[in-house]
Amino acid sequence: MKILLMNNGYLAHTVSGGTNHLIGLAEAYAEDHDVSFIVPAPAADLLPAGVARIGYPSRYPRSLVGMITTYLTRIVKAARLARREPADVVLALSLLYDVLPAVVHRRTHGSRLGIFVFHLIPRRKGHTQRRRPQFATSYLAQRIAIRLYASADVVFAGNSGVVEELKELGIPEGRILVQHPAIDTESILEARPIHRYDALFIGRMVARKGIYDLVEAARGLDLRVGFVGEGEERARLQRLITEHGLGDQFEVTGHLSATEAHGLLRGCRCLVLPSYEEGYGMVIAEAIAAGRPVITYELPHYRDAFGSGPIYVPVGDKAALRSALAIAAKGGLDESAIRSRYREVRVCDKAEVARRVLEAMTDHRQRHAPSGSTRQESFTKQKP
Repeated sequence: MKILLMNNGYLAHTVSGGTNHLIGLAEAYAEDHDVSFIVPAPAADLLPAGVARIGYPSRYPRSLVGMITTYLTRIVKAARLARREPADVVLALSLLYDVLPAVVHRRTHGSRLGIFVFHLIPRRKGHTQRRRPQFATSYLAQRIAIRLYASADVVFAGNSGVVEELKELGIPEGRILVQHPAIDTESILEARPIHRYDALFIGRMVARKGIYDLVEAARGLDLRVGFVGEGEERARLQRLITEHGLGDQFEVTGHLSATEAHGLLRGCRCLVLPSYEEGYGMVIAEAIAAGRPVITYELPHYRDAFGSGPIYVPVGDKAALRSALAIAAKGGLDESAIRSRYREVRVCDKAEVARRVLEAMTDHRQRHAPSGSTRQESFTKQKP
């Protein structure tokens, strides 16, 4: 079977959970199938061996006008490539620059189309004044993309809350399948622990991930904090750390290989994710697979996904976040109790998720499933 994946957004510049999910699927499928991946050329080196890399030239946008121009150009280039690349199945993330080329492919080649929707941008203002135009543009682009979701055979939702949002937006319930993102449990468990940081953040460097909350909450505690990831707020975060003389406590590493990031995760005292929005919380699942404590703002779907495993803090409560971090700084986290709670949590290994996704894509009955037949995902159990 020939499988085509595409990610025409931030893949060349920062790696999101959704991107890691697609890369994991590509690697899993490459063992038994003919796999191609359409990406901006700078991102081609991030793709696993065995995957045909279909890259096209593209620059990183430096302004709002540049962002709009760049992504319109990426849509056109990706759509042209999609028309020339026959495949049985095409898989894409949920924003317009992926969905539109994927729909073009479906209509050109009659392929089966799957769209992964881990998060819908809410109708609200951005966290900062300077980011509001970018937010408004992204919001509008996703609203246009949603109109195209009905062209998909299966819409894979990241959590039950997204299912309800999609239904309210008119997507037939019978086409929606709840499927959490895939993680590479084998790679995590094989990584050599690197004891460089006490508290570790892994994710995109954007304000809504709570990166500034973490600096404020951890400042002055006996914790060395590492920020792993790329994003538009990375330079600003680094300036904040430098200007306030916090370099001895906080370090921003930028993007790291999966091997190094997993090693840091296994070697830290705790993962900290004070995020205001997540489609799932992929890095939490990775920390659970690694057996490391997690301190996180409690988002609505986290209890369904992770049970009582993480240490939950009310969203935006920086004082409570600081209290939890202070306990970690004093070595007061009961790791034995935390790992015991983790035994009740199921995480999604990439091989199992890849199998389930392909089953859904090749199941013609899924297209015509009656209302109320939304199926739930199959998980692989957390390894003890």
